[in-house]
This record gives sequence, C-alpha cells and structure tokens, in this order.
Amino acid sequence: MARKLRFRVPACILALILVGLSFAGALAQGSVQPKEPAGRGAPSASQRSVSTMPPLRPVETSSPRATLQSFLRLAREVQDTLRVYERNQNSDTAERLAQIGTQFGELLDLRSVPRAARRQVSRNATVYLLDTIWRLEVPPIQSVPGANAFKDQKTPAAWRFPGTTITIRRIEEGARAGEFLFDARTVSRAKTIFDRNRHRPLRLPLGFESWRSKILELHGPAVPAAFVNAMPDGLRQIWLGTPIWKVLTIAVMILL
Repeated sequence: MARKLRFRVPACILALILVGLSFAGALAQGSVQPKEPAGRGAPSASQRSVSTMPPLRPVETSSPRATLQSFLRLAREVQDTLRVYERNQNSDTAERLAQIGTQFGELLDLRSVPRAARRQVSRNATVYLLDTIWRLEVPPIQSVPGANAFKDQKTPAAWRFPGTTITIRRIEEGARAGEFLFDARTVSRAKTIFDRNRHRPLRLPLGFESWRSKILELHGPAVPAAFVNAMPDGLRQIWLGTPIWKVLTIAVMILL
C-alpha cells in the first residue's frame, strides 16, 4: 500500500500564514505640541478604548491655517489611536485608523493622480509629510494666513511652510474649487522634501523612529503585537516599501 505523504508545516510558517491572512489596511496615509494634561480622572490615550474617544471631526480646508490645523489635529489623532491599538488591537480601532487615513487624503491635491493609485500615493505623501513636519518648528498658527487673507485676486492664494517647499494652495477649479490643499507638487515631492530634512531629530518623542516605519509595520488585529515586537530587527527593516517580515509572509503563502 502506498504510503500517505505527510506534509508538516513548521509552527513559525503557520504563524506567518496567520499574519498574511490578517493584513488589514489601517492607514491609507491638532498640534504637534504636547497635549495639555487631561482633566483629573480622565483616562490617558493609552488607557482608553476607541469607543471612549471623541468622534473624528471633519477636516477644514477654508484657508492655509485651517488646512494646517486639520493636518496637525489628525497627527495627534493618529498618535493617540496608535497607542490604543497597541494595547487593544481590534477591528474598531483599525477602522478608526483607516478613517484618519482617509481624512489625511482629503487634505491633499490628488487630482492628477490616477484614481487607482490615489490610496497608495496619499499614504506615502502623508507619512513623509508627518516625518518632515515632526522635525521642524511649526510657526505660530496665527501667522498662517486665514480665510480673509486672499481677498486680493492678484495675491497668489498659497502659503509655504517656512524653510521647506511644502505648499498649501487654493484649488481654482473643479469640484474642490476654493479649498486650500497641500498642492500636487508637494504630494509628488514629499519623499524628496523628507530626505532634505531627515537629518533633523524628531522634536517630540513618539516611541518609534519614524512615522513611515510605524505605519508600514501596521498589521491586522488578529496578529498579536507581541508577535511582531519579538521579531529580530532585521525582519522589521523596510524592503521594497514593506517590512521584510510581511514580504516573507506573502512569499511563504505563494509557495504553499
């Protein structure tokens, strides 16, 4: 009688399969100053569940000031939500991260980007802008032009972040006419802008090396954080825009 072929899959490969099956997009792509202490008895961000966090407010794009404030507020929101997610990984918190990513995308001029590529372009531009601005000194918000700053039609309706080419510009036509967004050049050159400023240290402790590495390492709620944290640093390095452990997971799944 022919022997039955037995195929044993090592536990580590099974774990990698679990990781691959649980991938969930958490981020497509306030203030950078420390948050004011919460009131007495109020839970910190790391102690809250997503159900106790306030609903996300719509972004404001009526002026460069409003757009910058929305960007900084979302930076604070994603930082707080990441702390919650690390302690309590579930679909609700992953969904909140996804919603924040969508709102970041609403601050970018993506009109020239093919629709199929907008999510990826939005995510990349967002993390590079986060990584850049977190290394710079944000100007006093009142010094950024407000809604009444561009009544003169001869004045270019745009504002540039000091010391960079990051530009918030008014959209002149189309469905979003009148809104101020990070312009198309800023979106397309976000990595170059970051490369020029990457030598600067992070101005605030975030608990991770960069926004990009943190966002790329996000995984679905079915994968315990301890599993990823226990991996060797080499497997957590970025290769082809993805952590190596995720690349290996996909490769193993294909081979199996």
